[in-house]
Amino acid sequence: MKYSKISHLIKSKLIENKSINEIRTHFTSGEKLVSSFLKAKKRNGTETEKNSLKTLDTYGNELSKREDLIDFSLFGINEKQTVSGVFQRAASKTKWCHFFYFLSRNDKETNILEIGTNLGVSGQYFIGALCDNNIKDSNFITFEGVPDLCKIANERFLKISEDKNCNYKIIQGLYEDTLHQVDDFDIKYDIIFIDGNHKYKPTIEYYEYLLNHSKDNAVFIFDDINWSDEMKKAWQDILKTNYSYSIDFFKMGIIVIEKDNHLKKNYNLFLTL
Repeated sequence: MKYSKISHLIKSKLIENKSINEIRTHFTSGEKLVSSFLKAKKRNGTETEKNSLKTLDTYGNELSKREDLIDFSLFGINEKQTVSGVFQRAASKTKWCHFFYFLSRNDKETNILEIGTNLGVSGQYFIGALCDNNIKDSNFITFEGVPDLCKIANERFLKISEDKNCNYKIIQGLYEDTLHQVDDFDIKYDIIFIDGNHKYKPTIEYYEYLLNHSKDNAVFIFDDINWSDEMKKAWQDILKTNYSYSIDFFKMGIIVIEKDNHLKKNYNLFLTL
């Protein structure tokens, strides 16, 4: 794994400018995605964006100090973990969260779906961007099985979205029991973040199901594509489907689907592990 990370980093750095130029040139969504990547990498942005990110970043510090327990018995195990422990083990890194924020910034209605709320670390950046967009009909929908995680995430989401145009909904329950509710919302999504079940079969099933609920130029984000043999296989099989371009960040993989554009170009970039 360590060798693969280093190899990916070197390869990405050597062809980064070429990849960026191609993405910008050949794809309608390319400028938006590249701009989001570069802003997150270089910690750039407008004053509004910088101030928002500064506020959102404080949440991680709060979680890292919490010793209250989260009950994971939903999965049939008699186990409780501290909030700080879950945060250290499972939360998205800050650079990735900044990328999510910039990717979600828009001057039009933006709808986002996430599978795997956890403590709401990544979710608050999606919501924060929708709040800054200030577009009334935008939505963030997120799914999580563990009740304690839903409660903590909801407290955070309420705090940052109060009195603002950034609608959100947390769906609690096992994904196999709740994901069908996507049909009830009658929403087409711009960004879909799949981070809830790092196994081959569910990852493929979520992707195939949510394809029918995505907009033109939709961005699918898959977390931990090199975390296990199952996730490596899932990512390789996803690359056999129809799409416009993919970006392998090593930790995360992105698939972008543009209407009537099936070039199926594949790129490697590096943000952080």
